[in-house]
Amino acid sequence: MVRNWGVYLVAILSILFLVLTLAGLYVWWPLSGKWRHALSLAWPSSGPRRNFELHKIGSIYLAPVLIVLLVSGIYLDASR
Repeated sequence: MVRNWGVYLVAILSILFLVLTLAGLYVWWPLSGKWRHALSLAWPSSGPRRNFELHKIGSIYLAPVLIVLLVSGIYLDASR
């Protein structure tokens, strides 16, 4: 039985996005052990700095949800 090409596409993109998410977590990980600073916003700050802080904080709080969704998507595609 020939599988739909969309199933392969979703599986490949999910794996790539999972690798990117894990790489982002690795890059973000605070080596200095300053967890409070890494998980909070620096206020007041300039526009570009605030944008960077919001991107960093939003990404780290959404990463666990994204990882669960990606792994379940890969699992469901593999089980077809």
